[in-house]
Amino acid sequence: MPVKAFDLVVSFEVFEHSPAPAQTLKQMLELTHSNRLILLSTLCQPADIETRGMAWWYCTPRNGHISLHTNASLDHLADQADIALLSLTPRAMRRSWPGFKQSQRCRP
Repeated sequence: MPVKAFDLVVSFEVFEHSPAPAQTLKQMLELTHSNRLILLSTLCQPADIETRGMAWWYCTPRNGHISLHTNASLDHLADQADIALLSLTPRAMRRSWPGFKQSQRCRP
């Protein structure tokens, strides 16, 4: 891991490959300055995941996606890490920063 801290850590289509998402998020936060700004993208499960099951293209074995998320699971990870979460699209792009109040969470 780099010794240097960064203003922004960017992680596109990486988070779903982690067997330990909470640890991955912690490691990302350790790379940031006190602003704790992370921009990550991951596709969240569709509402009909129980019907689609393993036929959903995003969880097929060749993708290597082993941590599939919902908005609720990402919220839970953010709560555990004591960071705020803002959805930039309904199912992807998340970012966090200190001072962002719980009541300001947005869902497009």
